[in-house]
Amino acid sequence: MPFRKRWYPFMEWAIAAVPDAPGAYELGDRNREILCIGSTSTSLREILRRLYQNKMPDATRFRFEITQEARAAKPMERVHLRRFRQRYGRPPRYQHAVQRASQPGS
Repeated sequence: MPFRKRWYPFMEWAIAAVPDAPGAYELGDRNREILCIGSTSTSLREILRRLYQNKMPDATRFRFEITQEARAAKPMERVHLRRFRQRYGRPPRYQHAVQRASQPGS
């Protein structure tokens, strides 16, 4: 099951409006196909900026959910990944690439 939030354009001005809070996110292409699912226990805005600067292939939109506690972000990501795999029988197309690109120092 995808996030229930609306899609935002994967552009600097939209990323700047994302709260500086922990949470989970999805990146999608122009057809709203989910390309990757991730989370952060610190700042969604910063992780999305890093992914944008790394020129995530095909990503044209994103959506996110804020968590009240930092420790809730990773379990939220796992739930969404599990649902994606159950539905499509595979991980999102760029899941492994995003995990590398989202690491500090990449």
